[in-house]
This record gives sequence, C-alpha cells and structure tokens, in this order.
Amino acid sequence: MDEDTGQVAADWQIAEAMAAERESLSQECRADAARPGQGLPGLPGLPRPGSLRPRERPAQAVVTGFGYSIRVVVAAALIMTSVFAGFVGNSQILVKMIGFGQAVAVLVDAFVVRATIAPAVLALLGERAWWLPRWLDRALPHLDIEG
Repeated sequence: MDEDTGQVAADWQIAEAMAAERESLSQECRADAARPGQGLPGLPGLPRPGSLRPRERPAQAVVTGFGYSIRVVVAAALIMTSVFAGFVGNSQILVKMIGFGQAVAVLVDAFVVRATIAPAVLALLGERAWWLPRWLDRALPHLDIEG
C-alpha cells in the first residue's frame, strides 16, 4: 500500500510540473504576441510572418527560403514515396506501375526540381525573379494581414 501512495504522489508531482510548464508556455505566447518579430514560441528557428529583414539580396533570400523549406519538402517527399512504394507490393501489375511511377516522380520533384533547379533559377534571375508587371500589380488586391 505504501508503494501505491508513493506512486500517486510522484504522479501528482509530475502532473503539477506539466501544468506549470503549460501555464509558463501560455504566458510566453501572450508575451511574444505583444512583441512582434521575436520568433515563434517553441520554434526558435522560425520567424514570425513579416519579421524577416526588410530587404535581402536575392541570392541570400534564396538561401534563407531554402533553409526554411527543405526539411518540410524532404519529409513530405519521403512520406509520400513510402506510401506510393507500398503499392508496388500489390498483385495487380497496373497498381504496381502506378505506385512505382508516383514514388519516382515525387522523389524527382523534391530533390531535382525543388532542391536543385528552382533555387538555381531564382538565384540566376536575381531581382528579375521577383518582378511583377505594373498591370498585374494594379489588378491584384493589396491585402494587409497584419493590420
């Protein structure tokens, strides 16, 4: 019986510590909301929207964007490839071909197109990669999501 009491007390202490940590994180989130541009709470590597330096050189912008997005692209590609590769074990030949083709296509898209060609083209184009024709700029609505 004494062991059970000790376990209950330990569990209670863990629960209290988790509640205190949750409250601390909640207060940190509220404090960060009052200070825009300080990063997302719990995710120090991700900036708040609109908090990046106002002007980066185009090549540096490509490197910054690549650094923020490549892990997500690779993770998604590996997940999708593993799902499509699962179809290769099917007994129907058409399903095998489609699964294999999709798996290869996702890998090529992630590693050749998104990780190699797109950043290279953006770096080569420089400022011209971000150019927007005046007529299109006038036609598009100007939205300010930060108020």
